[in-house]
Amino acid sequence: NSPDYRAQILKLWAAITGRSDYDPAHDEDTPEIADIDPVLRPAHYATGDVHFAGGQIMATGHILMRSDIKPGNRVLEYGAGFGQTALAFARMGAKVDTVDVNPAFCNAVRKIADHYQVELAAHEGQFGHNPAGEPNAYDLILFYESFHHCLDFDALVARLPSLLTPDGKIILAGEPIFEGPVPGLPYAWGPRLDWECLAVMRIRGWMELGFQDRYLLEKFRQAGFSCAFHRDPNSHWAQVYEFRQEQPSKPSRAAVAI
Repeated sequence: NSPDYRAQILKLWAAITGRSDYDPAHDEDTPEIADIDPVLRPAHYATGDVHFAGGQIMATGHILMRSDIKPGNRVLEYGAGFGQTALAFARMGAKVDTVDVNPAFCNAVRKIADHYQVELAAHEGQFGHNPAGEPNAYDLILFYESFHHCLDFDALVARLPSLLTPDGKIILAGEPIFEGPVPGLPYAWGPRLDWECLAVMRIRGWMELGFQDRYLLEKFRQAGFSCAFHRDPNSHWAQVYEFRQEQPSKPSRAAVAI
């Protein structure tokens, strides 16, 4: 992930989108979602597609199961969108913060928090923002269909340990992570080249990245994380990557100088 490689990725993004000077606050915005009712039919419910909605709901369940979150724990979700997964954690008794670059999504999360009367707070900001205002505050940091929008993921991954409690974990789910090169992602990381991603990038200007698993997992390993991958045969959105901080091993008694 050298500066030269990053510059080439931005050139490719510019060629696909017809834009220049990528700025997440501008190019990742989705203002039209302000017209959707965030309480009655948000997100997957608004599609009317039971297969799509079912896959998303399965993903929420799998994320909850792998989180080990208990009432009173703190959760941070980046790129929360309509906040349906964040809401599930809040309804379980967790204290949840969301961070999103999109003001309309933040307003949607505030509306559902008010409707359900839960500890769920929306914050407008970019990846890496710390709403807690103090280090090592979160028991879980979640990325659901959001990590692949982060161009500066190197800096983000390096920052994550400072946001987590010592026993805290990271969960990535619904992310385009591939077991080796595929036609839509022939390189270690970069824009996905399948027709759907190309169309979304051209129309919206989003950064639609993908990752080969060995490359991305090595980035997390370098930041001090071990990874457990949990498959799901029913929903590709429900594939969960669970990262835990590796604890320094304690010296044996024989190795302790006396």
